[in-house]
Amino acid sequence: MKTLDLRGIITPLITPLNADYSLDVSSLDKIVEHIIAGGVSGVFPLGTTGEFCSLSLSMQKEIILRVCTSVKSRIPVLVGISSVSLSDTLTLAEQANRFHADALVATLPFYYQLSQKEIIDYFSLLANKVKLPLFLYNMPSKTKINFDLATVLTLSKHPNIIGLKDSSGDMKYFSDLTALLGNTDFDLYVGPEEKLAESLSLGAHGGVNGGSNLYPKLYVSLYNAFQKGDMKQVEKLQKDIQRLSDVVYHLTKNPNAYLQGLKTALSINGLCQDTLAPPLQDLSSKLKIDLRAKLNTLF
Repeated sequence: MKTLDLRGIITPLITPLNADYSLDVSSLDKIVEHIIAGGVSGVFPLGTTGEFCSLSLSMQKEIILRVCTSVKSRIPVLVGISSVSLSDTLTLAEQANRFHADALVATLPFYYQLSQKEIIDYFSLLANKVKLPLFLYNMPSKTKINFDLATVLTLSKHPNIIGLKDSSGDMKYFSDLTALLGNTDFDLYVGPEEKLAESLSLGAHGGVNGGSNLYPKLYVSLYNAFQKGDMKQVEKLQKDIQRLSDVVYHLTKNPNAYLQGLKTALSINGLCQDTLAPPLQDLSSKLKIDLRAKLNTLF
């Protein structure tokens, strides 16, 4: 069943919201067109950047419908189906299949600490039940659990588990993953964009980078430069990405400053409103003004 051949930059799609926290459909369409025009290889709604854990099941189902409808099969759609409930996870997986998404992405169920055996059994059960190929999503800062290397190796042998997105930020861990799985058909992606060039050099098949909502061509250009062996250009573009990170993602000491800054930057660029789903809070008016001034001098 391992049929999805995907390489390059995948955008972990933000969820644009109206002031009343309903889905801003027109902005969603606008962002989809923006990232496709920017050359990304795929789109991933309902991930961390998409605030999935703050959204109702009905809204998540609406997002799946809207994204698939908006994309119109122009690029692959990888749908996040993470939940603490297997039932809800399967409901989202069925919605993704119904609207012709291309793959699924799931973190570990969060709250309970799980043994590695429980992780293997859970994802094996999930992969057996869903109709679309499944990516594992390693996000230990949020789930409080890491996929052990041996666990990933075991799960990689399942015919319906096709890859892993690693957002641990631990490049030693990722290096060990690529050494273990680099000669297989198991796809490996890295989330933290500050590590994009390094991860590609270690064997990543691409990046799942939040900043590609904002400046998709920047990330696509780095990936393409790497594929051409133009390491001088890769180094330059990685420095640009680091500057973007420094300016946009670290405006406050709030642990969710990344999302605050990204949505505000998208708003400044006319792509959506800057509303975050509760319990997350928007940036203060002063910081929004400061960010606007900084963005004007970024590139």
